[in-house]
Amino acid sequence: MKQGKWYMLVGLLLGFALIALSAPKDKGFIVGFSLGAYGWPWRTQHVEDFKLQAEKYKAAGIIKDYYIRVAGGEVSAQIADIRDLIALGVDILIINPNSATALNSVIKEAHDAGVIVVAQDQNVTSEYAYNVVIDHAEWFADITRWVCEQLGGHGNIVIVTGITGHPANEERMRGCYEVLKQYPGINVLAVVEGAWNFDVAEKNMAPIIAAYRGKIDAVLAQDGHFLGIVRAFEAAGIKPGDPEFPKIMTTDYTLMCLEKWKEILDVMPDFKGYMRLNTPAYSADALMFAVRIAQGRQINWNYERVKGRGQMYPGVTFLLPLPPAITNEDVARLIEEYKYQSATYQIDYILTEEAVDAYFQP
Repeated sequence: MKQGKWYMLVGLLLGFALIALSAPKDKGFIVGFSLGAYGWPWRTQHVEDFKLQAEKYKAAGIIKDYYIRVAGGEVSAQIADIRDLIALGVDILIINPNSATALNSVIKEAHDAGVIVVAQDQNVTSEYAYNVVIDHAEWFADITRWVCEQLGGHGNIVIVTGITGHPANEERMRGCYEVLKQYPGINVLAVVEGAWNFDVAEKNMAPIIAAYRGKIDAVLAQDGHFLGIVRAFEAAGIKPGDPEFPKIMTTDYTLMCLEKWKEILDVMPDFKGYMRLNTPAYSADALMFAVRIAQGRQINWNYERVKGRGQMYPGVTFLLPLPPAITNEDVARLIEEYKYQSATYQIDYILTEEAVDAYFQP
């Protein structure tokens, strides 16, 4: 073979090799899942939902392997976990972040290493990450509005928040305060942290009940607090049906909370409860989005729930539909429907593959 033809053949082979290396693959991905704060039922189910979807994709050959790291509430520990996952050679990194901003530098490290980064459950502000989230401000604004409307725009409320400084909590409280501006007749007696934990909510509500006994018309709480709040009232000698027990509360979608909700309704038919789902399956939803991105699927920019840079968060945001709400009318049905689940099970659902496809071009 002449030298010129040999160089031409080598060039063609190298070109094909480069194309093969740069072209997105459609299966065999290695996935990392980094979870921050942990220790309550929602987060446990959140991890299990991820595992179920990952095992489904693994059985189909879409995923080769996956790793899960649980950092706890410290940002520094989550940064270390993410670096560990990058070192393991993941193609996809899914993060439930401890901070909207503090992980940005390590997210860029992952991006520079060729990793697809997807933040879920709550957003990050990095331009190198995709966000798969509900609008948490919209979520808690809806719940706040319900409480204000049930009170007829006048009354005393106590607000129970999530973890102070946490991205989801900060967005939720922003939505809450925007709604409260529209209801000047609503008087906020106190704002206490519940940390999405029944025990913390019970402990922190105790002094508030003592200080404002008989003056609390409604309790406006995020999810994960209802059972602790009720226990705090009961520990103070205020039982459902007593004049000092609030007739309006935001509730929860954990089965043990639904049972308590039903007990309250049995003795207090005029009690009004409400909660919008915040499904643990966001982790599974995020994996479906991440796989499509890694496969090279093109985003459907005409879809109304796709937000580009500058429209919502600095990176691309796939805004999930707001989950459905639970009211008094749903309680008995849901208890019956999920009676074989454990007491800590959260009413859950996962997006269909077809629903996720709508965010991408055919």
